[in-house]
Amino acid sequence: MLKLTKDEIAFLRWLWTNGGQASLSGKIKPGSTDRMTSAGYIVADVDADRPGTMRYALTEHGREALGV
Repeated sequence: MLKLTKDEIAFLRWLWTNGGQASLSGKIKPGSTDRMTSAGYIVADVDADRPGTMRYALTEHGREALGV
């Protein structure tokens, strides 16, 4: 299991409090979600309707990491 940083835990909590999904446009450093994505805590997709925006979704594995 990946040892999450405080920032990664905060990001997962942010997703959870937003119903498990959220979009961001230029608000986080590029690559900052790569570890969580490759570990299966979140999924990330480019938002085709809004250029420069990423959509993030919390996975079941991500919920387990939060204990929710």
